[in-house]
Amino acid sequence: MLLVDLAVPRDIDAKVESLDGVYLYGVDDLQSVIEENLAQRRQAAVEAEIMVNQLATELMTQQKVKQAGATIHAYRDHGETLRQEELSLAMQRIAKGEKAETVLAEFSHRLTQKLLHPTSIVLREAAKAEDPTYFELLQEELGNVVAKRRKSRHSF
Repeated sequence: MLLVDLAVPRDIDAKVESLDGVYLYGVDDLQSVIEENLAQRRQAAVEAEIMVNQLATELMTQQKVKQAGATIHAYRDHGETLRQEELSLAMQRIAKGEKAETVLAEFSHRLTQKLLHPTSIVLREAAKAEDPTYFELLQEELGNVVAKRRKSRHSF
């Protein structure tokens, strides 16, 4: 039997609780249940806020990666356009009778300069920044590319 005594002072004698199968709750008992429920709700709200922040961060990261993909695609298209332009010029020069070795050397030099120029600018700007983290990341990644290239050259 469940007895709830909401009167102040109590109407039901506390000795009733000693009887088998009888549960007596007063205003104080209900207040502690309410406080416990509120504490659980506050904790759940904190956990929900953490989850929402994590999901928002993941969504922003995915959005940045998607934008990076579009930028990378445009950059590669630009590189291909430069390659085609330089190749066309080289082919015209060879057709006019210039030495192929000279034309190819100049072709490779010009194409390399045009392709690496934007990277050089980004590196210079990153080096000027107050926070060295971005520059260090670029330096490390470019160093890895160079090291891989050297390693692959020596593996023949």
